[in-house]
This record gives sequence, C-alpha cells and structure tokens, in this order.
Amino acid sequence: MLIRLFALLLYGLYSNLSYAQTDLAKIADVFPELKVIQSTGLPIRVAEEDWAGARAKVASDPGWKGWPDSRRKSLDLWIAAIQDSPEWVGGDMHELLDPATQLPLKWSVDLPMPVGSSEIARKSREGWVAWMRNGNFYRVQEAARLYRLTGETKYGEWAASQLDFYANNYSSWPLRDIAGRARMMGRGLDEATGCVPLLDAVRLLTDFAAAARLQNWRDKLFLPIARQLVASRHADNIRLWQVVAVTMIGLQYGDQSLIKEGLDGPTGVRFMLNKGITPDYLWYEGSFGYQTYVLRALAPLFVHASLLGPATDFYADMLAAQNLLLSPLQFRFDDGMLPTPGDSGARLKAIDLGFYLEMYRTLPNRISLIEATRKKSWETLIDPVSFDSTGLTRLPQVQTKNFESIRMAILKADGWQAFIRYGQLVMNHSQQDALSAEFYFEDTPVSVSPGTVAYGSPLHSDYFHRVISHNTVLVDGEGQTDFDPGVVDSFTTKPPTITARQPKLTNVAAAKRTITIRDSVLVDQMSLSINPTVIGNRRLGFLFHTDCQLFTPTPALTAEPPTGTGFKYWEKVTVQKQTRGWHGRLRCDKTEFAVTFSLNTQGAIYFGKTPTKPLPALRDSLYFEVQGRSATLEMHLKPIRR
Repeated sequence: MLIRLFALLLYGLYSNLSYAQTDLAKIADVFPELKVIQSTGLPIRVAEEDWAGARAKVASDPGWKGWPDSRRKSLDLWIAAIQDSPEWVGGDMHELLDPATQLPLKWSVDLPMPVGSSEIARKSREGWVAWMRNGNFYRVQEAARLYRLTGETKYGEWAASQLDFYANNYSSWPLRDIAGRARMMGRGLDEATGCVPLLDAVRLLTDFAAAARLQNWRDKLFLPIARQLVASRHADNIRLWQVVAVTMIGLQYGDQSLIKEGLDGPTGVRFMLNKGITPDYLWYEGSFGYQTYVLRALAPLFVHASLLGPATDFYADMLAAQNLLLSPLQFRFDDGMLPTPGDSGARLKAIDLGFYLEMYRTLPNRISLIEATRKKSWETLIDPVSFDSTGLTRLPQVQTKNFESIRMAILKADGWQAFIRYGQLVMNHSQQDALSAEFYFEDTPVSVSPGTVAYGSPLHSDYFHRVISHNTVLVDGEGQTDFDPGVVDSFTTKPPTITARQPKLTNVAAAKRTITIRDSVLVDQMSLSINPTVIGNRRLGFLFHTDCQLFTPTPALTAEPPTGTGFKYWEKVTVQKQTRGWHGRLRCDKTEFAVTFSLNTQGAIYFGKTPTKPLPALRDSLYFEVQGRSATLEMHLKPIRR
C-alpha cells in the first residue's frame, strides 16, 4: 500500500505540468523539427471534407478512376459473406483462442464460428462475434462513404439497415461489464471504439435516412451507449476512449450535456489528458503501444469536431496530442524501432507511415503530409493536401537522457544505445519489467523485449507479461511484487551512466542496476539483496535474452528448467553448476561481440531456447542463479568484428 501511495504522490508532482498550459505557442514549440505551420497559424490542422471535389477526381484523374471499384468489390464481398444475428452475444476480442491450444486465432471471414459447450469454446465464440461486429462497424462507414461518393443508394440502404439492426437489438443483448458497460460487444472499450465509424456513417447518411430512422438510431443506440459509457469508470486509456465516444455522440446530436460530460466532466477527455500526458509528452501508462492507442482515440474526435465545429475549442488538446505523437522519436533505435516497455502486441516502429497517415487531417507533420500526397485512401480523397516536400526532414535527436516523468532512460555513445525502464507510475498495462533493459549496437538489436500476445492467452499471463520475458532480476524464480516508481541514485551523460534501484522489488528483496558505456564497451551490473528482517537464503536470479546467436560453453549438462512462472516454456535447457561466470561470443547479423558474465559468488548458469515474437520463434537466453542473501552479476559487451 505504501508503494502505491508513494507512486501516486510522485505522479501528482508530474501531472498537470505540460498539457495544462494555456499558452498555445509554448505547446506548439515542442518537437519543432517535423512540424509545419498550417492555416490555423499553428502546426495543427482543421479537417475538411470535399465530396464534390472527390467525385470530380475519381471521374477525371487517371490515378483515381479505378479506386472506387476496388472499394465496391471489397465491400460487396463482405456483405455477401457476413450477416449479423440477434441471437449472437458479443464477447471479449482477446478471448478468440484455439480451444485446443489456447493460442490466439486471427479472425477472418473464412474462420468458422467456434463451436462447443466448454467455457473456453463459449468465450472464443463470443470473441468471434466481437471481431465480426468490429469489422462490420467499419464496413457500415465504408458503405456510407460509397453512397456519398457515387450516389448508389444500395450502399446507403445497406449501411442504414445495419444501423437499424444494432438500434433495434441493442437493448435485448445482455449488459456486460468488462472494461466498461456494453451490449453489442463484451467490453465497453470495444463498444466505445465502435462508435467512431458508426457515428461517421450516421453523419454521412443524414440526408439519406428519414427523420424517424435517424431518431431511432439516436434514441435506441447512441444515447443508450452514451449512458452506459458515462456510468463506466476507469482511469486509463479505456476511460479516454469512453469519454471520446461520449463527446462525439454529443457533437453529433448537438447534446451540450453530453459534450460537457465527455469533454470537461470529472473523468472527461481533458481530465484524462491532464492526468495522462507527462511533461515529456509521454503517456503515463508507460507503453508506446498504448500511447498509439490513445492517439487513435483522439484523432477521430478532432476530425469530428472539425466537421461539426468549432475546432478552435480543441486547439490546446490537439497541440498536446501532436506532441504525444512525436515524443517516442526520442527513444528510437538506429534501425527505427522503439523499445517495448509495458504491454504492446509487438515491437513498434518509431515512424509507422500508416499510423502517421491516420493523423494527418488534424495532427500533421512533414512525414504524414508527404504520405497524404502519395497514398490513396478515403481520407486523402475527401480531404486532400498539397505539400512542398523539398528540404531536409530532420528528426528529434536521440541522446542520453533521463525521462524522469515516465521512469525511463536512454544511454547513447560509441555506437551503443541502452534503454532502461527503472520504474512505473501505474500498474495498468505494466509488466514485470522493473529495471529491465534493452541493448542495441548501431542498428543491430542485441537484446530487446519482444512484446506480448492476446491477453486471453496463457502465453501472455504466464510468459510475456512476466519477468521471465525480460532482462532483469528474479527472486525465488519470480518477478516484482507490485509496481513502484523506482529511485535513480545517479545519472551522468559523460560517460553515459545510470544507477537505479527498486527498494521494494518484492516483499523480501531490493534490487539495483548500473549501466554505463565507456570506451566502446557496454557494462551492465545487476544486484539483489535480501531485506535484513527476512530469515534465510533465497534463490537470486538474473536473466539475459539475446536476439543474436549465443555460442554456449561446453561441457554443459542437460537439465530441467528452474522453478518459477514461465520457465516451463524454456526448451533445450543445459546448465553449468558451481561457476562464477562465463565468457563467450554473440554473433549478430552485422557484428560479433565478446561477452563476459561475472558472478560475485558461485552459482549456476542455465542456457535455453525461449519464446519470442513472432511466434513460434525462439531466441537464446541465459539465467544465472545464486543461493544466498546477496548477489551481483556484471556483464561486459564489446564489439570485436563488424
């Protein structure tokens, strides 16, 4: 409890320092390298919509003439294959698992609905329904857009019929209470995300549907959804999606009470942004994947506000979100990838061109504007931009820096880049990765965190979420007990060095890690110590995973994996006992490294093949274990051949 209290007090020091500024120019001046001043006088843009221009373009521009036909073909195939049913109950999309293996399944129109009477089969079936409905929501938007572009009423009628279906059946589906209240879906979060394309379809069909039909959608679907979302209570990205949906429903129907509740309510959009955006313009949950997810919530809100007005009320929110978009660039490795702290489905690119393109209508930058002039999409058709791409595109500099507000740091020198997550502000979407580190040499990943899998899979709960998947410390084969902000004892830029601690890593032990780069050598020291009040010795462990080829020593004895959550997934395990360390080589794609591991006392070294992404890939892993009350492992990594 004291850990949580301290974290909340610490968080209070960091919140409300950046986003809450009323000086728009000051917020706009952050990360200037990629920003482009727009007609607003700021680097943000008001989205527009020109259907007449779109119709002229597809009629006369050779590059666009065939594009509507490709959209028709795709939508026609969907309509022929999918028909929702009132009897189907939507569930949790994370529960779409193979009932036999419990591994995640990828939904497609060709994937049969799971059958069976077991609990796993039921959850998987409901997950299938949720995936199908999520896809259908976006096809409703697509059909409404095709109607507006081509005037073909069959698409307008199909879109309207789907809105009729959801409105007329909404109250008959059971009320679910996972991640917010919902009926169409199993999770309130997924119902909130589904509002985005459905509301856009309603807006586009306003001149197509009769007044009674429009009122039916409002009274039986969207207002009930809004009431459910207002009644839901969360304190993270889920709540942000919920209040975004409430605000968008309010904007669509001119409902000032919903706009006020969604935007400025006690847990509204602005409360969440003030709470969630740190002074470094990073999302407080400490996951780049969920930072992206937050932006995917905000972008359609800003577009909706632009089209329904007035967008000027959202300028401060848009500027803060634009900085949230650009802030991860400070963490990028030399190959353009990001570290993977916390929950994320996969390793992410620092610049995902598709994601940047999603943001151009209101949160533009040089890269997204260039993409918007090159790519064909509904957005670039109805809201085209012109942009002079001449001149150098610069990115924010990656440098040795302690991001204290998010409990992360970067060390960079001599070709090396080290990332460390030394603490957490909140439990949500954190993993057991306190004091975990990732290492690159130039553009070569030496050791990284691979991300996780669907939350319903045991591989998430028992492996990728756990300490076993990270480069950090273990006590009795397990990871940290609770989240904790951690302590930085020292941080220097010359030479790049950090010493960080987790004083309450577990109920019985504390941990410390020092990483430094000097004379082209990366030195990493991890230490564990048992609390003085605890009686007896413990198993003290240290993990190192590598994405390179590890040349294991001989002789090494075949062994069973150590005891602890997740070790059951290790394969081809060998062990050296009664040793004080090991030295050998790592061979990566471009570079070979000399590596030395030194224990301060005798222990065991386990070598194994372990899961990584994308599954079923394996990587080389080392686990060092000492029986005692304190232990230290020191690693030296030096490039020897390029």
